[in-house]
Amino acid sequence: MCRVKDVQYLSGIYDYIIGIGILDRSLAPEGFLQELLVHLSEDGRLLLFAENRLAIKYFCGEKDAYTQKVLDGIDNYRYYSQQFLEQLGGRAYAKAELREIISNAGLYSSFYSVYPALERPQLIIADNYLPKENLNIRIFPQYRSPDTVFLHEEWLYDTLAENGLLHSMANGFFIECSRKKIAHEYKQITVSPDRGHDNALATILRSDGKVVKKALYSEGKCTIEQLYKNNVYLQQRGIPMVEMKLQGDAAEMPLVEQETALSHFRKIFTQDLEKLMVELQQFWELILQSSEHVPYSEINWYQFVPGWEKLNMQDTAGDKWYNLAHGTIEEQQSIGPILRHGYIDLIALNCFYKDGRFTFYDQECYMENLPAKVILLRTIDCIYDEPAKEAIFPKAKMLARFGLVELEKEWRNFAWAFLTKLRNEKELAVYHKKVRADWQIVHENRQRMNYSQSSYDKYYSHIFDDIDGRELFLFGSGVFAKRFVDNYGSKLPIRGFLDNNPARWGKTCEGMEIFSPSYVQGRETRCKVIICIKDYEPVLRQLQDMGVFYISVYNPGIIYHFPSVRKDKMDHNASRTVASSKKYGIGYVAGVFDMFHRGHLNLLQRAKEQCDYLIVGVCTDEQVFNNKRTKPMISFADRLAIVQGCRYVDEAVEIPYDNSSTEYAHQQYHFDAQFSGSDYEDDPYWLAAREYLRKNGADLVFFPYTESVSSTKLKLQLKEADKAGRGDGAK
Repeated sequence: MCRVKDVQYLSGIYDYIIGIGILDRSLAPEGFLQELLVHLSEDGRLLLFAENRLAIKYFCGEKDAYTQKVLDGIDNYRYYSQQFLEQLGGRAYAKAELREIISNAGLYSSFYSVYPALERPQLIIADNYLPKENLNIRIFPQYRSPDTVFLHEEWLYDTLAENGLLHSMANGFFIECSRKKIAHEYKQITVSPDRGHDNALATILRSDGKVVKKALYSEGKCTIEQLYKNNVYLQQRGIPMVEMKLQGDAAEMPLVEQETALSHFRKIFTQDLEKLMVELQQFWELILQSSEHVPYSEINWYQFVPGWEKLNMQDTAGDKWYNLAHGTIEEQQSIGPILRHGYIDLIALNCFYKDGRFTFYDQECYMENLPAKVILLRTIDCIYDEPAKEAIFPKAKMLARFGLVELEKEWRNFAWAFLTKLRNEKELAVYHKKVRADWQIVHENRQRMNYSQSSYDKYYSHIFDDIDGRELFLFGSGVFAKRFVDNYGSKLPIRGFLDNNPARWGKTCEGMEIFSPSYVQGRETRCKVIICIKDYEPVLRQLQDMGVFYISVYNPGIIYHFPSVRKDKMDHNASRTVASSKKYGIGYVAGVFDMFHRGHLNLLQRAKEQCDYLIVGVCTDEQVFNNKRTKPMISFADRLAIVQGCRYVDEAVEIPYDNSSTEYAHQQYHFDAQFSGSDYEDDPYWLAAREYLRKNGADLVFFPYTESVSSTKLKLQLKEADKAGRGDGAK
């Protein structure tokens, strides 16, 4: 805790004194500030950073910074004595309390709200200003305790602003203090430090009506220059741009107080859908106008896909694009225009709207040979910010209207590859795992609040309870139900499906009959129904009203605990397990295992030496190509059979294409350790995986990589041999 006597180490007079958390940790904050004033010059500034006990993050489930418990600050620590708070190291204050403390110390103050957190500011806003942009896309919430969060904070920002709560519920405050009254010099500051030294910028909205963009690091000066050049280029193409000029190493623009095109589109979506379509078409035409279109004959389609550098002679991605570009008119139209200078941020988020006119800004990024449809898809994705819009006009219909359906996945890959690189997602993976809330955990936490523990377990957690001796029905016959059958159908005696759609009654799904829900009447206590649809609440109430007692809800994003073959094997072999000197019970290895070689054998042998039961996950062909841009030489079925035939492997399993993470595998198999080659020891993804496993009672063990052999080297040797063979033949 900070005490007045702690100031005694200061000597002399200062123009600026910075205090981070000193009010939170002060026993007597007013006296502490008064003592600091002795060392502040007459015109000096005291810059304070403080937590807010009424922060929106705390209402979303973040733990208090000091008590490390949920909701403590919101009720003003009523269950804690002052002495106990001192032992904890401090307490947070609300804005009015901070203002009073500072005023009582004889200081004037100007408050700035900080989002998403004091330690990681992205947005700093003067408390007399409200942003005109959609904050839910700009800010990525971050927490000390993401596992306790039960609300999606980012979707609350705009509502807070509309209702005058954005500043009183800020996640932190930057407070400028002085002996004299202070006018806010800045309205808003946005920073992007996650983009690396080359692209990290600060956007400063000044109170004099100017906007200044500066590089956070010296390496970013070239980005500012490129921003200006892009602005000039787009203006020359007839694209309305906010006027810009270079001032030293900064770019300067007038402050435009208009709503963004994204806000406008979201608003008229629910008010005038026809107007939205007209204006989206106008927006699309501006995208097409933004750059010269590259003739298909000038494009190397084998270098068109993001990550093309990793492609090899066996890959067909380039063939696909080449064939489309040289195919029918319909196939060419599915690709659409290719922009020589593709401004991938030329989206509604970076655009003002007024009286039918669009004006763009912030276009520092561009890609050569970018499909124009990638940019339009990004805007449409931003417009669909809430599920209710799907009911008004389904997104699939919107994409079809603009010819985005056929290659939707490919366009998303372009956008994702760009954003992943720009935001350094791979390099920051370990960090993001620590501070970002997982959407599935948020959903579970929120759902749990609606039930007692026993009811929640019955409906959502222990979905396989009460099955023995009862007929099992799945309610729903769509994607969720089929996924349930894929995961658990071989282990459970499913009687059939229930569906509210009469057109499906009497038909089959996964080889089993589909019944009317009335089929279970008379079996209410002799059957178990697992609901396998997305919007399950009405069906849950329907079954309850029918008197069905044993009901659960299946969530395809969760791996449920289920007695498995491997557990049975270990139980039957308990004597060996108990007597075993091996460090781990169940071990896990994941890999491609293409062209099985000595390196693979060494890894599996070392893994088996450390565990009683070894499970090996094998990647599918589709997954290999998607991640490595290369096709395996050996098919998945053959690779799986080869691994299963290895003497060190107890069980070979398929790694699901849509759930390939370590987290998913651990939830599925509950292994004690995952083993991997040391070539991944410094990879951010694997470091994040190790962090997760250690947090959940397991570990990630790295073995020395067998340098002399790899599937890649074997492929290259085969390729060279093939070339040599063709050469001999030519002779």
